[in-house]
Amino acid sequence: MAADREEWVVEGYRFASAEDADLARLELEKIRALESRMDYQNPEMVLSVYNRAIMNRTFQTPVGCQYLLKLRGYILETGAAHEGEIRPIPFSVQLSGKAAQRNTSRQHPAEKSENEHTVPAWSFGISVAMNVILVLLVMGMFMITLYSDNPNILNYKTQIVNEYASWEQELRAREREVSGRERELGITPEYPNRAHETDE
Repeated sequence: MAADREEWVVEGYRFASAEDADLARLELEKIRALESRMDYQNPEMVLSVYNRAIMNRTFQTPVGCQYLLKLRGYILETGAAHEGEIRPIPFSVQLSGKAAQRNTSRQHPAEKSENEHTVPAWSFGISVAMNVILVLLVMGMFMITLYSDNPNILNYKTQIVNEYASWEQELRAREREVSGRERELGITPEYPNRAHETDE
């Protein structure tokens, strides 16, 4: 196990896993390749390499960040860029979250309950009141829909049957009215026999 941990050390940094150590070694190879072609007599080239490495997130381990810090120092020394013009080095490891977890795990159980987020009592009352209002509104909408004159999904069959029944009553009333007027005028309705008309 100790031998494995020694393999996880790269450039003086001990990493938490073999994968992280391999990533640091890969970054070390990139640094050596860049250094073999780097022209420190041309600060603009150094600035360009620095900016490209930041944009492409080429370096993520402390080994790569240390190299970027070296380039940053050179850029600032030569005046190729000023502090406000040069991009900051991104650091993607969150340190404060783990420290906060460690601190809360060390707290006494009584202290934990005091620090936990408590909900005020009045917010529970407001929540209950809002729920009651919403239930009353939904019930009111159902009542309006149920007793509405317009057809809807709850009363469409009844509405359609009632509508056809009223049409039938109107039609029968008109037929009676027409028949009554025909009798007053002494007209007997004659409906032509279509078979008789075609024979003529």
